[in-house]
Amino acid sequence: MMKLLAVPGDLTSSEIVDTDNDGGWSSYYLGSQAFRFAATGDPQARSNAWEVFAALERLRTLPGRNGFFARTFERAGFKFSDPDRWRDVPGGDWEWKGHTSCDEFLFRYWLGRHLGYIR
Repeated sequence: MMKLLAVPGDLTSSEIVDTDNDGGWSSYYLGSQAFRFAATGDPQARSNAWEVFAALERLRTLPGRNGFFARTFERAGFKFSDPDRWRDVPGGDWEWKGHTSCDEFLFRYWLGRHLGYIR
């Protein structure tokens, strides 16, 4: 997710926009915090990593399909782009984007290789 300013310099014109690689970039950030924790022992790095992990876990659980990750997720009704690619979560307040590509799966593989640093 990123924020755009419709009017340069005017923070009140901020718009939140979903991106198709939220999970990928978040995986890299989590990895950086895992390495940071391994190198420094900084408890804030460990906390950051687990917070991102919780969001990535939501990408795994929202679709309700074992082994399939959502590309991104948003609160219900937010659909900013590609409205035909969003899927409802039954009984929930969330929607997930369903055209996950192979690069999204590779992000998860990369992430899985580094999670041991934050135990």
